[in-house]
Amino acid sequence: MEYFKQKKYPVKIEGLKNIGISVNSIIQDLTIDPRNELEHKYKIPDSQQADHAVKVASLFIDAMGNEFERQSIIAFDWNLQGGVSYSEKTGEVAKFLGFTSNPMFFIDVFNGQTEIKIVDPQESEVRYARLKEFSEDNCLELGKYLRSHYGQKSRSSPSISKTGCQALKSQAGF
Repeated sequence: MEYFKQKKYPVKIEGLKNIGISVNSIIQDLTIDPRNELEHKYKIPDSQQADHAVKVASLFIDAMGNEFERQSIIAFDWNLQGGVSYSEKTGEVAKFLGFTSNPMFFIDVFNGQTEIKIVDPQESEVRYARLKEFSEDNCLELGKYLRSHYGQKSRSSPSISKTGCQALKSQAGF
């Protein structure tokens, strides 16, 4: 999340813990702290420290495998009707046909600035907030909300390319 990009690792690790991703403190002790000593104080690690750092990093990557396998959530209650077709002759062609009546929660990552949007066809409006303006608490709540929806059918949206999604978004007017 935008808020955590410029934060130091203790804050990032605490943020991960707050949304339900556990990071063992041994990561800090055996990997991050020695790396900081090397980068900032030019202290060369001994072979055992280097070996521990590599092994702990490998354990961390293996443990995070399930997280890496998850698909990104960009929408709940997808409400765009239409789709994207592809042929060798025409390439990708998006065709927007309308909206269903339900509002859609949409994380718009396609414009350079990530925005969280509620697309509400009944009110004929799109409400949004820029992710970079979220506070730490807002980011943590969004992270918890997204993680709580893994495995739920309401999070599914069509598997379409970035280009197809942008085209549908443009045709839909949001």
